[in-house]
Amino acid sequence: MCNEFFEHFEHPVNPEYIAEPLWQPPIPVSCFTIPGMRVYAWLEAGEFRFGPGITGCFSTTCDRSWLVEWVKRVGREEAEKTLAEKMPYGTLLHGERAKYDRDRMYNLDECLKVVNMFQMTHDVPEWVNPRRWAQDLRQDMLAYQLWFQRVQFEPLAVEIPLRSKKYGVATRIDAFGMITIGSEGYYLSGKKQGQPKGDLLRKYACIDTKSSRKNYSSNEHAMQVLFGEHLIKENFPYTQEEEILLFNWSPKDWTANPDYTFKQHYKKSEAKALAWEELEMCIMLTKLRTKYTKGQLVISGEMTPGTDVTTLYQKRSYLDMIRDELLADLPEELRGCVA
Repeated sequence: MCNEFFEHFEHPVNPEYIAEPLWQPPIPVSCFTIPGMRVYAWLEAGEFRFGPGITGCFSTTCDRSWLVEWVKRVGREEAEKTLAEKMPYGTLLHGERAKYDRDRMYNLDECLKVVNMFQMTHDVPEWVNPRRWAQDLRQDMLAYQLWFQRVQFEPLAVEIPLRSKKYGVATRIDAFGMITIGSEGYYLSGKKQGQPKGDLLRKYACIDTKSSRKNYSSNEHAMQVLFGEHLIKENFPYTQEEEILLFNWSPKDWTANPDYTFKQHYKKSEAKALAWEELEMCIMLTKLRTKYTKGQLVISGEMTPGTDVTTLYQKRSYLDMIRDELLADLPEELRGCVA
């Protein structure tokens, strides 16, 4: 077992919630973070397979000029400080939202305790004020509950890890379930803001959570849930003919009344088809550009005066180490059968 050499690993990645066995992932997927990249890996049909996460595909191929301009505007030091705080808070919000989806209840009085525990187990900057984070979390969770009630969300699978056999890419889908939507969408303002407009319809929906309160939506956000739709239909063939709506949800920086942004993507089939072509290009370019040749100097064993030091260290590739992690769960007689 060489898991101590990974920055982070989940073996296997377990869904936060599954409504019924119908939505159990057909293939267990593991996730490993190594320097510079996140790798998903799985065993399928007697073969060891691996690939990037879909967000990694976007980060290596999509236009990031907006990020460069932002860094120029605020300065590198401020940009690094902001990202160092925003990224772990996003992880925190994802986890707490998933708890609400699973348990259908949430104790706001426990938020400070939750934040303190999170800081102990995650890489959170030392300047973060846990009381401020706890207040942010209370506000964001109230906004989520308001949305949950308005669309009458029925979670079917939460934080579900799925791989694409076709593309060799994997990710976790934040939330997949049924929502109530109006035949005319949702009211955008007024007393009924956020509620279904027109005839009530129950639809499947893929929903990706973003923690930013600035109502920012990018092409990458849209393509991420588009790939989520593909994963659902590839892994659960009985959904092939079903319409799956695609959304991003994010909290707003509210003070008087809870509020959020709920954005639907690809209402027109033409835009969806064009986006899919771009998404496939992102995946192809990522596979061409990514070299899985990095490794680690592994030093282990017991030293004695007569020990041959060459037996105590070896340079191993991360892929070999990941493969060992997956094979460790198999009976010894089966390990040699995996290609």
